[in-house]
Amino acid sequence: MLLTDMELDMEELTRNLNAFEKFLDALPEKALGLGVRVLIAIILFFIGSKAISFIRKITKKSFQRANVETGVIQFLDGLIKFSLYGILALAIAGNFGFDATSVVALVGSAGVTIGLALQGSLSNLAGGVLILLLKPFRVGDFIIESGHGTEGTVKEIG
Repeated sequence: MLLTDMELDMEELTRNLNAFEKFLDALPEKALGLGVRVLIAIILFFIGSKAISFIRKITKKSFQRANVETGVIQFLDGLIKFSLYGILALAIAGNFGFDATSVVALVGSAGVTIGLALQGSLSNLAGGVLILLLKPFRVGDFIIESGHGTEGTVKEIG
């Protein structure tokens, strides 16, 4: 028995309607799951932000008790803040099913690429780290640059 074009269209229409009904039936459950994930992400961000502030406060106080220079404290505080917020972002993204290993691989390869592209700037960064470690001058010192005669007070070493 051959089916006419109209009967084929009706069968396709009923299959599409059945698929759409299944989608609508599953929609509230999926929306609830997404809502729970968003709520968990907000809670993770709030708790993570408080924990990061607490860790930064503890490290600042311990560096100050150890009489570490202000410039070194500022540099390390920024590094700690950047690193911990990056880890927090990866944890929150993992809550939504995002694979963190691909991000770590991407950051690693991007780091190599950027490092090769910015060799001159990275040498300046290394010079800044050496300034922090060797301490030729400190925050609050008045300095005069010998090349152009620029002078001023050091407010921050970053």
